[in-house]
Amino acid sequence: MKPLEGWSPLAFNSALSSEVFHVRVRGKDRILVGMKNGNIDLRNRRGEEQLGFPLDLQFDIDNPIHFTVGSTFSTSRFTTVSKEGKLISFDLHGKIYANTQLYQASGNSVFTLAEDPVQKDYIIARQDLNRLSILTKEGQEIFAKDYQTTTTKNIQYYSFGIDKQLYIIRDLATGKLYLYNKDGFLINSDDIYSDYDVSVIYKKTKSLCYIYTGKSQSVEVKYFPF
Repeated sequence: MKPLEGWSPLAFNSALSSEVFHVRVRGKDRILVGMKNGNIDLRNRRGEEQLGFPLDLQFDIDNPIHFTVGSTFSTSRFTTVSKEGKLISFDLHGKIYANTQLYQASGNSVFTLAEDPVQKDYIIARQDLNRLSILTKEGQEIFAKDYQTTTTKNIQYYSFGIDKQLYIIRDLATGKLYLYNKDGFLINSDDIYSDYDVSVIYKKTKSLCYIYTGKSQSVEVKYFPF
């Protein structure tokens, strides 16, 4: 637990957008620093700047930055999306490979990127007032749902296999949860509420999903076939 040389301290010109995270490709360590002002910095273990960085994404970074490891620095990819739907992907040399504007259904469209807990996969969500659309990584619609409220919805995504995807939508105003399978079919028939992000355990041998919710000072566990 000793500070790495070059990192004690290392100041940046903006507040951080999310947690600083470490990647390793071909035995080489790199540490990604995303900043709210849109700048991406990449450092080695000694805190030294890397060629091609800092990289300016030209938008505020509000969503997670997903990393897909490749066999080389050039085939590894970082991907994120702006609130306005600008999807961008770049490699460990700072080269941009994708810079695409996703379809905006209205002037109120807000986009979020949701990773699965092991960070091997992700989906994109687009909220347009009371309508929420779940999109593939390429921006194609998987399913869409209409809600009674226009309040912000939080999205959690779990992938347990090729045909075992779970989408958890939480209304941030009420805490109400909506659980959907890969086809957008609502799984929970009873109302479920949580003040926080839920935790999920999938027991493949029993084909059961266990949902851990938190309400006030209590924790509840519910399960359902999946």
